[in-house]
Amino acid sequence: MSQATLPAVLVDAPLRPPVEGMRPTAAYGVLAGRLGAATVHADLRACLEGIDTVVRAAPLVIPPAMADVFSGGKRLRPLLVLAGAHAAGPPSAGTRGRAVSGARAVELLHLASLVHDDIMDEAVTRHGVATISARAGNSRALLAGDYLIGHAHIAASGRGGAGGAARPGGGGARGPPPPGGPTPL
Repeated sequence: MSQATLPAVLVDAPLRPPVEGMRPTAAYGVLAGRLGAATVHADLRACLEGIDTVVRAAPLVIPPAMADVFSGGKRLRPLLVLAGAHAAGPPSAGTRGRAVSGARAVELLHLASLVHDDIMDEAVTRHGVATISARAGNSRALLAGDYLIGHAHIAASGRGGAGGAARPGGGGARGPPPPGGPTPL
């Protein structure tokens, strides 16, 4: 397809990714063209900064030297979540925050599945980068994948803080648990 036959939104959209290490994609270009690059940039950056916070929050589980395993990529999944959140029109600040949390949850779950997949496949590298299982063994990789799954659930529940990590004391975004334990459903 030549540039002459591409929709204007693709031709005019910025092709620079908003986050260092992220590969530019047509999906980012389309979304930036429709919603504005500043909106997509801010939402995607908040999502990825939350993931970075989660990855760096437990150095005994994911040592800092291994954090590079989680950088880069197209980030198509969070872009799709953000696109869905904006599909009905400009979201409110609260809705936008929930969309970023949802995007973070989806990407954390995807990253966890890649870590677990590398264990099952006994993969040494993924896209030219040594896997966690190759660097630190299957037990540590399994723990790292499970840790990411746990944080994906926290982000999906809305109980993660602004950075995506659980708040101390289990209170989360909705405040402390009620006295006497959780309220029955």
